[in-house]
Amino acid sequence: MARIRTIKPEFWSDEKMSPQSDEVRLLFLGLISMADDFGRLVDSGKQIEAFVWPYEDRSGVVRDGLVNLSRMGRIRRGKSASGQPVIEISNWSKHQRVDKPNRKAALPEVVEVVDDTAFQEPFANDSRIIRDSFRTDLDQRPTTNDQRPGSEGPARARGARNRAPAPEWLEPALAIWTQRVGHITETKLRRALGPLVTKHGWAAVHAALEVYVSPDEGPAAKGRDRRADWFAADFQRWHSVALEPLQDANGDLTPRARRLGGAA
Repeated sequence: MARIRTIKPEFWSDEKMSPQSDEVRLLFLGLISMADDFGRLVDSGKQIEAFVWPYEDRSGVVRDGLVNLSRMGRIRRGKSASGQPVIEISNWSKHQRVDKPNRKAALPEVVEVVDDTAFQEPFANDSRIIRDSFRTDLDQRPTTNDQRPGSEGPARARGARNRAPAPEWLEPALAIWTQRVGHITETKLRRALGPLVTKHGWAAVHAALEVYVSPDEGPAAKGRDRRADWFAADFQRWHSVALEPLQDANGDLTPRARRLGGAA
């Protein structure tokens, strides 16, 4: 889940950041918001674009912006011991003060820095290729392989690339969850929603998901956590809410309409 971060006043007068475009500066702020408690996030152009610009095609901005931020030393791009592409925000402790950082949920550190040119070609050819170049379905937690560089981690990454192509519904579902709830791996979302989509269709799952992630109707309205597997287990409940009309037979607002602020 996305975390609350702070922006220091010095950011706006930074001698390297100030000359950059508004898009690059916004991109960097987005990376800070996406990063875990140790300043790391998955190097996935698709996820970053969906988080910072959920309703716009900014793949080119993400591509060039990440290169610029890397070359000016604001981020460090590379791979973990298992071959996972990771971004580390430089001098993270100067950007943020995190009390009781969640080490278990943190991504593994970068052990192999990758030249920026290795990240440019996939975007230049076709923005869709990024889905294969920056896999997001690897295990996000530190593993034994990550703790012991030189082990068989890269073999796991190669095996992951041989998986079946992602279904069409996965990208919009990932964008909804990333924007409204926080970071989630493709594997977890696919495992939770896949059987539902097969049985009920994406339109039904989409409608129920919109209710579940809503701050007015979903678990967040009562201060509860939201998890994809919990949504799957209670799918019928959220789908039934999605089917509720906003007006009754007399044209009066239904309870659901009142929860949504009187929308009709």
